[in-house]
Amino acid sequence: MRQLGVFAKYWEPGQVKTRLAATLGDRRAADLYYAFLKTVLVRFDKRGCANLAGEAGGLDCHRVLTYTPRERHADFARLAAGQWQLEPQAEGDLGRRMKAYFENAFSQGYHKVLLIGSDAPTLPTGRIVDAFAALQ
Repeated sequence: MRQLGVFAKYWEPGQVKTRLAATLGDRRAADLYYAFLKTVLVRFDKRGCANLAGEAGGLDCHRVLTYTPRERHADFARLAAGQWQLEPQAEGDLGRRMKAYFENAFSQGYHKVLLIGSDAPTLPTGRIVDAFAALQ
């Protein structure tokens, strides 16, 4: 069994894409992050994958949007549009949160588990397919 996770945080101005915000401003940087996240979720959801000729079968997997902060569950639920299971991120630094994501997936019986960031809207679908194939 395979699982694809997307790590995301709420698109609060001043809290995301902070280096870009120095040039674009907090609001525009947050809007850009939101657009990136939405694109990633649509591209890799079941409907989006079905539209990707030749690669759809390669992305047959369970999908999890792991998000922070927990209090923004409703915002992430609207964004996920029923296409992604929602899972709040664990507490702690990035390494601890990522470790918890993988441990949780493996404890649920998933054998091939990937995690991608939310700000890579042009990530080629083939890279995900290849990454799953490389996991043994």
